[in-house]
Amino acid sequence: ASMYRIIRFTNIFLVLLIFPKSDYLNEFLFKETIPPDSDIIKQDYFNYKSSKKYNLNIVYFIPSDVSNLTDSRRRLSEIFLHGQKFYLNNMESYGFGKRTFNLLVDKKNKKVKIIYIKGKFPIKHYPYKGGGNKIKEEVEEYFSMNPHEKNSEHTIVIVPVKDVDNADVPFYGGGRWCYALDYVNMDIKYFGENSKLGTDASKSIGGIFHELGHGLNLPHNSQKKSEYNNPKKGTALMGYGNYTYGMTPTFLTKASCAILNNNQIFGDTNGKEFYSNTSLQIKNISSSFSNESIIISEKFLSNIDVNYIGFYNDPAVNNSDYDAITWASPIVDNNSFNIKMPINELYLKGNYPYILRLRFFHINGEITTYSYAYKFNNNIPILEFTTDKNYHDRSNWKVIFHSSQENEDGLATN
Repeated sequence: ASMYRIIRFTNIFLVLLIFPKSDYLNEFLFKETIPPDSDIIKQDYFNYKSSKKYNLNIVYFIPSDVSNLTDSRRRLSEIFLHGQKFYLNNMESYGFGKRTFNLLVDKKNKKVKIIYIKGKFPIKHYPYKGGGNKIKEEVEEYFSMNPHEKNSEHTIVIVPVKDVDNADVPFYGGGRWCYALDYVNMDIKYFGENSKLGTDASKSIGGIFHELGHGLNLPHNSQKKSEYNNPKKGTALMGYGNYTYGMTPTFLTKASCAILNNNQIFGDTNGKEFYSNTSLQIKNISSSFSNESIIISEKFLSNIDVNYIGFYNDPAVNNSDYDAITWASPIVDNNSFNIKMPINELYLKGNYPYILRLRFFHINGEITTYSYAYKFNNNIPILEFTTDKNYHDRSNWKVIFHSSQENEDGLATN
């Protein structure tokens, strides 16, 4: 219902419509005043809020010869809200609480804050190889001119493409930045559908959350044998889970969640300093094989507290770490740990070589890594971890070849 009054000014009639305050009115005015999604580049028609200090920066980067794809705000908002729940459920399952990556959200309209930036060059200027750094330069320029738009050190950049089957844009992550793509049918409604739309959606949306993991400090890792056979777990997202997400069971490992536990944009982190310099020294380490398990114990010193350690058993049979089987253990007495890793959880034994990466998770979000080589001989691990090895001087070493690399911290030179 509404009231109206007609006022006559000579030959002019003015009609004043006086609406009662209601949600219907708000929705009506909202729909009438917002331009089509394809026209929104710099906007703030939505009431985005977050109770947290730090939130994920989501940037939609549009090359000069590409249009903003249809309904991108609705589709991406649904995707990231879905991803929030996935990360939260995994964090809670390991006892880290109901925590997930923070977002600026208009809860009433179910929209996530997305920063639309028009690129300076055509899409060919931003290829998969090398395009990430070019995009990053323009996004950082935008942030320098609009500092209020940057809400944390973590940024994901989405680049629209017309043809998902022939896309050549950055799709990787690392160093708190990550990149993925968008296409007109990238929609969460296609999850689980036995069709090309379903397969593409799983691969692309799973890819977003895999690369977001890298942008949240997560390295690659794989599921244990028992986890793969567990219908509630399945494939690790930071392994090959970008191909299974939305189709078959996919999860985050405990090691991944232990890293996120210290992340800047997870949960309420007001007043906490992140990503400051750290130094850590291993005082002693011992290793043994007993009762079909690898046993590692260690003491260390660090200037920034460590609350968890991740153990990444990476078969040294290729240059990929997607197959690194992980464990995670809390710190004991502030500076020591003891871990037992049953070898029946590993897929490769026989006479295979391995690298064990010990990753120390500092409470400020930094990670310190030490690597140790070991090998299997007739299914028995040969462990020779010591703290008194004389390491080669690597100051003059150069990378002469690499099969692949990822942005910033994932560069082969590192």
